[in-house]
Amino acid sequence: MNKGTVKTGIDIIGDVPWGTHLCQFYRTKDDLIDILVPYFKAGLESNEFCLWVTALPLTEQDAREAMAQAMPDFVQYVERGQIEIVPYDRWYLRDGVFDSERVIGSWFDKLDGALARGYSGMRLTGNIAWLKKSDWRRFIDYEEKLQDSVPRHPIVGLCSYRLSKVGIAEAIDVVKNHHFALVKRNGKWELVDNSNHGRMEKALKDLGKERRPRVPFKGTRDGMLIVDAETMKVELANEAAAIICGFDSAEDMVGLNLFSLLRMGDRERVIKLANRNVPEKGLHKVKELRTVTEDGREIWISTLGRRIEYQGSPAFLVFMRDITERMKVEEELRALEKENRLLVENAGEIIIVVQDKRLKFVNHKASAISGYSDKEMTSRPFADFIHPDDRQMVTDLYLKKLKGEETPPGATFRVMAKDGKVIWAELKSVLFTWEAKPAVWCFLNDVTEHKQAEAALRASEERNRLLVENAIEGIAVIQDGELVFANPQVIEVMGYPEAGQSSRPVTELIHPDDRQMVMERLLGVLGSQDRPGIFSFRILDKEGQTRWVEANLVSFDWNGRPAILGQMEDVTEHKVADEELRVSEENYRLLVENAYEMIVVVQDGKVVFTNPQCAQVFGYTEEEMAARPFIEFIHPDNQGIAMEYYTKRLEGKEVPSAYSLRIMDKEGNAKWTEANTVLLTWKGRPAIWVW
Repeated sequence: MNKGTVKTGIDIIGDVPWGTHLCQFYRTKDDLIDILVPYFKAGLESNEFCLWVTALPLTEQDAREAMAQAMPDFVQYVERGQIEIVPYDRWYLRDGVFDSERVIGSWFDKLDGALARGYSGMRLTGNIAWLKKSDWRRFIDYEEKLQDSVPRHPIVGLCSYRLSKVGIAEAIDVVKNHHFALVKRNGKWELVDNSNHGRMEKALKDLGKERRPRVPFKGTRDGMLIVDAETMKVELANEAAAIICGFDSAEDMVGLNLFSLLRMGDRERVIKLANRNVPEKGLHKVKELRTVTEDGREIWISTLGRRIEYQGSPAFLVFMRDITERMKVEEELRALEKENRLLVENAGEIIIVVQDKRLKFVNHKASAISGYSDKEMTSRPFADFIHPDDRQMVTDLYLKKLKGEETPPGATFRVMAKDGKVIWAELKSVLFTWEAKPAVWCFLNDVTEHKQAEAALRASEERNRLLVENAIEGIAVIQDGELVFANPQVIEVMGYPEAGQSSRPVTELIHPDDRQMVMERLLGVLGSQDRPGIFSFRILDKEGQTRWVEANLVSFDWNGRPAILGQMEDVTEHKVADEELRVSEENYRLLVENAYEMIVVVQDGKVVFTNPQCAQVFGYTEEEMAARPFIEFIHPDNQGIAMEYYTKRLEGKEVPSAYSLRIMDKEGNAKWTEANTVLLTWKGRPAIWVW
């Protein structure tokens, strides 16, 4: 048996002994947060390992956000692995199957690991909202085994059951296999132990009757809510509202804060509107809002509200209607109108929209060529339709396009038709906004047949021409030793307007000292697909001036014959700056090495540079002084002041511009010196220059 008690963090329960097995019956997400957040907060603060298995209506992200709000330092517990929050399908199920022996074994494997890491025990919870009716008996058997095992170990467990998912008989089964049960009635949590089944059964029956709506608005397709004006919590709901908002029943919405249904941006707007207009006017205008349903869908609703009195208190009567399909159609129409020019120009092509790696829209041409229906295509990831050998390449192009990066025009890849046929396609794409999120319009040409290949080639050449002529870098084509094409950037660098209209021997444009090297590079590239890498050389412009360029070469076919495509950039200014820097550094080196004063650089308390004069005075070689603590070279009586001034200078504090101190040479002789110091950056880090 385990000794000692642990804090549950739940006021109505208080402290319990290790091995306690609890359960909670809940209606809403807020009910779960109300109990589980203080429960896990107490566990983390008590050095317990915590494991939280989530299920709707409380997602993994919801749990993290709720804990972070309650514990500002929550992320530190996550980073050191003291708490894990996992969805139910990664814990309870394996290939969609619940295996009680595996799950129980997993709980105790986690416990063994926690104890080995020095935690005092384990605190856990599991939400059973995912459980199917057909699996109920097997799950109760699992709970019985757990109830037998938990008391013998340093574990506290809390299982959460949704009231709408269990009947009275099932609830009694649950209570029998837990030491305590938490039930919320009339807005307050009550605690029932499993020794009083009669009281529990009555509590559950009363709970089923509690606030059961006498619905005066059945039979309408519109959702209707009565909301308390002060708390903004739902007092009454009809089944249409529950269906719209993704709840299993209207009762599940009772007690829900109305604003929790809205997205954050819409929530703030509605709160302001309510505060401004409701006290005097009520809400009479129709509002179109976004909401996230209980089952995780984002939908659009139109709402209309008015002030009423309900059971003697101010309230709102809210009407709602799901307008998601209408909004989708309107958004698609807006997107289609925006991209109308592209659609008209490419009407003969396959047109698809890719968003979140899935096909969101396909035109008739796509269905006709692939053999798939629109529905079959728009329900699957786009990679499913790509040949396995080309999937990574196409995925990379898609991701680059999403980032706004340049992608090669006219990429070709293989598409797999429904009947297994391989279709070669040529791709054009453009980044745009679809349903308020980034997406990629893709235009595909079937280039399998020869005529389509010729048409695709002409379109590709036109796209390439626009790309080359408007490229930032210089692009040139060399064939048979002559410059046969130059884009405007090359012409600008060379100063030859006619270079783009007529051929010219390439050797005339290269500096005499670099001609042999460049020609060897050109010959090496021909007939090879390997790039030789970027290299620099000098050219002569029309005025005879020397300019430096960096070039990258690759062989390709130009008008059916081998040629070299060169991409180049004018780097003259960089070269000039590099040369000036080299000369400056050389002059600086000569100045330091030939200075009459001793010059030392100290970094991290060690000597990292000395000039010859310094080595001569100390009697050491420069190598002997390098990497030794500078304080070793200071007379013992002056080491304190030397270290003080060194530290202050590093911290940017005021120190004397010059001061006297004794140094010790290699023979142990003390020598008086006057030192000047300054803070500088040495190889990217702070150091002290002493002379």
